[in-house]
Amino acid sequence: MPTPLESQTLRAFPGLHFFEDRDFDRALFFGRETEIKQLTERIIAEDLTVLFGKSGDGKTSLINAGLKPRLRELGYLPVRARLFNLPENKTPLDVLYQTLAEEAQAHGLTLPADWQRATLWETFFALQPTAENKLKPIVLILDQFEELFTLLAARPTEQEDFITQLADLVRGRLPEAVRENYRSQLAALPANSIEGRKLEQVLYGTAAANMRLVLSLREDYLAFLNNLGKRIPKVFASRYRLASLSIEQARLAIAHPPQ
Repeated sequence: MPTPLESQTLRAFPGLHFFEDRDFDRALFFGRETEIKQLTERIIAEDLTVLFGKSGDGKTSLINAGLKPRLRELGYLPVRARLFNLPENKTPLDVLYQTLAEEAQAHGLTLPADWQRATLWETFFALQPTAENKLKPIVLILDQFEELFTLLAARPTEQEDFITQLADLVRGRLPEAVRENYRSQLAALPANSIEGRKLEQVLYGTAAANMRLVLSLREDYLAFLNNLGKRIPKVFASRYRLASLSIEQARLAIAHPPQ
């Protein structure tokens, strides 16, 4: 028999709390198999996917207990991060880097020593999988993304900086400061050096990081994405609406966990 503490912890339903990405919660998550399949296929096919739905319809639970395990099965490293509900002494990048490190450690991955860079583009370019580093392609899931427009609005400089960096990342565009730094490094290298050829490839070839991005937000804030449209055109390309549970899905979600 479970102890009283275990009885309080091991509940068939999380109540107002969302399902977590842990064995017990995943075993209790029912009714969203179709959505998991459809959303996984879309994420793999597109660089950027917007997941939206009504508040309380289970976006975070779907991400934690359904989407992340499925993506891991397919060889990805899914990272769910909530970046904008911040203490004053933290930035969105601080929170992101901590979350990335914890997720990698939890799944036995060793990140390169110098992976934490000044910009999103540099960071994810440094985290691209190679035969040497044995990393996995990252799926970055920015949950509660509406908080970029609500909570972070009180810190407009940081808000603008994050939007600029996100646009560079999605569009595969080197941040201007990074471009100038690479040009300076290239000018100082011998002609036709291996390091120089690598820098030339980044400067003048493809600069897209091998990763996927998911923005998850409440549908009543979907119009706020219009503010990003000119800077991130792909934000309109792939959207997935999570509908409320159907009667049959609700029956599965209620009947199976107690069993």
